Amino acid sequence: RSEVRVEISGLQFPPSSLRAKQLTNIQFRDCIFSHTSIAESSFIDVDFVDCEFNAIEGKPTRVENSTIMGCKIALLSPDDEQRIYMPSAIDHELVRLGFSIGQDAPPLLPDTVDGFSDDRVLMFEKFVRIFLRATQVNEGVLRQKLGPHATRFFDDVLPTLVDGGIVTTVVYRGSGTQHRYKLALALSRVQDSLERSNGQFDDLIRRLIDPA
Repeated sequence: RSEVRVEISGLQFPPSSLRAKQLTNIQFRDCIFSHTSIAESSFIDVDFVDCEFNAIEGKPTRVENSTIMGCKIALLSPDDEQRIYMPSAIDHELVRLGFSIGQDAPPLLPDTVDGFSDDRVLMFEKFVRIFLRATQVNEGVLRQKLGPHATRFFDDVLPTLVDGGIVTTVVYRGSGTQHRYKLALALSRVQDSLERSNGQFDDLIRRLIDPA
């Protein structure tokens, strides 16, 4: 490492603060990072120590001699198909991206395959994102947005959401016959439950029904 080193401590950074950055010889300690991508960024002799990340997305272009140690990461999403919540799976993915975590990566649990969340959680997240722009959604729109996952979502996920009062049906006033759905919980509560569920669907449902 070079003798000239910048140390940044106790600061809070806005969204996307680490995207497309070329960082060298910096230590971040006790900092808080909002939802940020690390795509198109390089990290050379960069350490994150005891920091907190709301979410990290994307893959860096270069990582050398850099560490993420003792940090709390609510979500790691290296690509569109992976959303990782479980701490052990996050550690493994960080190592794959080229970072040191200051210790050997812990073993993955048997029900975690390559760091992927339960695919029902991924389907639920796609479902929730639809409600970022609408308060109520028709069945036809849901099937179109969910694409090849639609059949399994309607068979295996939606009944659990309805039974738990997480999603409610509303009157459909259009032509034809189909259902119309409304998310019955605040998006902030849904996001908190997602972050705490470690990517496990049953735990997610339990937290959505009873967040205590």
